[in-house]
Amino acid sequence: MDLAARLLEHVAEGVVVATQDRRIAFVNRVARELLSVDGRGWEWLHSLLQPDGSPVRPDELPLERALRGERVDGVEIVVQRADGSRRHAMVRATPIAMAGVAGLSGNGAAVFFHDITEQKRRHSSALRRAAGTDPVTRLPNRDAFVRVVTETLQVGRQSAVLAVDLDGFREVNNAYGHAAGDAVLLTVAQRLQRCVRPYDVVARAYGGDEFLVLLPGVYIIEAAEEVASRILDAIRHPVTLPPQPDDPQQRRRVARVSASVGIAIANAGEAPEALVARADLAERAAKSAGKDQYRIAR
Repeated sequence: MDLAARLLEHVAEGVVVATQDRRIAFVNRVARELLSVDGRGWEWLHSLLQPDGSPVRPDELPLERALRGERVDGVEIVVQRADGSRRHAMVRATPIAMAGVAGLSGNGAAVFFHDITEQKRRHSSALRRAAGTDPVTRLPNRDAFVRVVTETLQVGRQSAVLAVDLDGFREVNNAYGHAAGDAVLLTVAQRLQRCVRPYDVVARAYGGDEFLVLLPGVYIIEAAEEVASRILDAIRHPVTLPPQPDDPQQRRRVARVSASVGIAIANAGEAPEALVARADLAERAAKSAGKDQYRIAR
């Protein structure tokens, strides 16, 4: 093992090096443990999943992208290990000159895996420990949300925050009463949770008709826009309300609301409250522009 390989063998990140003809040239100790592989074959590539559990398309694998000359930074993947367990990792990949690496020459690519499984567990634990759950929606409140955003940014995960404010909620309250309003809030909360990944965070802000969504690891605006579009579509659907207690026919009623959504991508070194405030400002811009749409914070 040459000097470069010996150094890579002992770094804290998993490292995989491949040649341009797609031969695995080097896998260090951390990568072997993380990926649950012994040799240098390509079978481990099939164990890489998207955060939502779906397979990564072969042409979107970080290693393949780097071999095409792209630099890949901050992509989250899930490793399905041979024993059935799953590990979460942030992945970087870059084209490299092979000179001095494992005695090879020519061009190739290196992929670096940073295991974030424990960070994600602490993230979930922090949310469970956080005081203050909204009694109507059973979601975290704003203070709990900001604490989780703080922890997420502190571990270096660039993330997005969405502020979601309901359009027409006051009219529902006025027409049908607060019990109906609570039913709408609970339904919206459930729909929001179905629009995001299992480890994203949905919270109710200020005990009103505003919600907050944290998308850890999302730093590309198009990905956040896709979530915002799903949210807008989900909230547009009518909400069936329970019948009024004094209605002898027990007729069910229908309420309709929409949403205005603001999107903010975290800037380097940005304070959590500032990130949430930018999402709020973008949400207000969406509402001012006519409601039932999203706007991106600048």
